[in-house]
Amino acid sequence: MEAMRNKGLALSYSDRLEDALDCYDAVLKNGGNALDWEAKATVLVGLGKRQEALDCLIEAVKMMPLERFEQEIEMLKNIIRQDEK
Repeated sequence: MEAMRNKGLALSYSDRLEDALDCYDAVLKNGGNALDWEAKATVLVGLGKRQEALDCLIEAVKMMPLERFEQEIEMLKNIIRQDEK
């Protein structure tokens, strides 16, 4: 699973976001953790899929209630509200 995480990270840095998303989906399908949900959210934001990213962050905070996740959720909610205007 660690190799797939690393591959997802490398692909996201290479701007191959769809491929990175596939990697994170594979990691999450095999268990994954809160940081994997956060990584997937980051890729989804890059793809313009903000609501899906928000859903991922909500999953992350359920698994690991970090203040960082809460802050990311609030920022993303604000961006989505701005988009709706």
